Amino acid sequence: ECLCHRFIEPLPFAIIMMDLNVQIAIVYIFSFVLNNASSMDTNPSTAINMLIFCVIWQFLRESSVILNGRLRHYFASAYNWLDICQIICIILTILMNYGNHISIMVDNQTDRAILIFSTFLAWIELLFVLHNFSFNLSVFVVATINAFKRLITFGITTLLFVAMFAHMFYIAGPDDPEICTIDNAIYANYTEEELTSAGKFACS
Repeated sequence: ECLCHRFIEPLPFAIIMMDLNVQIAIVYIFSFVLNNASSMDTNPSTAINMLIFCVIWQFLRESSVILNGRLRHYFASAYNWLDICQIICIILTILMNYGNHISIMVDNQTDRAILIFSTFLAWIELLFVLHNFSFNLSVFVVATINAFKRLITFGITTLLFVAMFAHMFYIAGPDDPEICTIDNAIYANYTEEELTSAGKFACS
């Protein structure tokens, strides 16, 4: 009841609604306006001006959160890291538009990669903003985050096992890599036992 009362207070509710509107604007700009990296060579447009407003709002929002809380608690939250990444991506997109004045992006493939990653972040951030308005959605979002945390541990363990077996086979493998070459004339007269003892069993 206390949280519900707090939620409908004018200032907190206005901030949450502003976050929602700003995020919808960011998603719209990245998904439907800046969908072609080559268009970033033009002069500043209305969309870029909107991005400037959005990044200013998000920067002020994150600054107020940092000032009103503890720094270590702020950086311990995955939500805050997502906000920081989005702010960086928006700033890079704005700088790409002012490429004639601030030259940091010279490769069109790099520009396109930044736009792709920024679009992905924008939609994920919108999901996190929307979960403030729906309990069922918030349960799904929290469950997804917890699942990804478990998957990260599983992924690290899998990589360690793959690296372990890769080094074992590399050490046990042939001294001459040419033994793995199909129809190699040098080893044409070798028997299967001789090829195995020479380390061909590790060729795969």
